[in-house]
Amino acid sequence: MESDKNVMLASRADDVLLCLKQRFPGLSQTTFDASKIQYHKDFGQAILESYSRVLESLAYNIVTCIDDVLFADEATRKIA
Repeated sequence: MESDKNVMLASRADDVLLCLKQRFPGLSQTTFDASKIQYHKDFGQAILESYSRVLESLAYNIVTCIDDVLFADEATRKIA
């Protein structure tokens, strides 16, 4: 299951890289390589890190909503 997720994320990273190349056709591969060296990041890794931050934020929001529902449920049970 973990490998399926990694394959899916790698595919998305490839899609984003393809979109970047289509959007900026004059940008040579060496410019991409120079950017990777300059910022010490691989574009695919940066995309995966972004997905990770988004998922972490969504998970936090879901847990917060669940906590609110449980708190409201407990409060109504005490009143009744």
